[in-house]
Amino acid sequence: VSLVRYSGPGRAETLFHLDKHASKDDVIEELFRMEPTGGTTRTGEAIHYALKEFQNKKHGARKYARKFIVVFTDGYSQEDPSPAAEAARTDGVIMLAVAVDDKLKPNEEELVEITDRRDMVLISPNGQQLREKILGNQCSL
Repeated sequence: VSLVRYSGPGRAETLFHLDKHASKDDVIEELFRMEPTGGTTRTGEAIHYALKEFQNKKHGARKYARKFIVVFTDGYSQEDPSPAAEAARTDGVIMLAVAVDDKLKPNEEELVEITDRRDMVLISPNGQQLREKILGNQCSL
């Protein structure tokens, strides 16, 4: 598992690489400690950045491992994320889009465009319920 945080143009960054954590609990703990960056949303750019993580053998990339990208977003990207998401899916990556419906109603249409499947979109009413859902499911994908 790798964690990429993103916001505006050129602001995607790897917080931890594929080879850092061996347990789900460590991954989930670090995910919930992550601070938001604020600013704009460049989801397509972040998906392209994440695809590069899958190719980085130096940090644990494995050619035949199943690949997932979980995009946490409000669904209001400043550029169309569809081409990047389609490229990822064409490369065999399973896409999941996650949003919190608190202050701003998520753009479900864009979330479905990212995943190409409505059943791969998760919208939670608030951050606490999202946390409980993730901890309860233990990322059962």
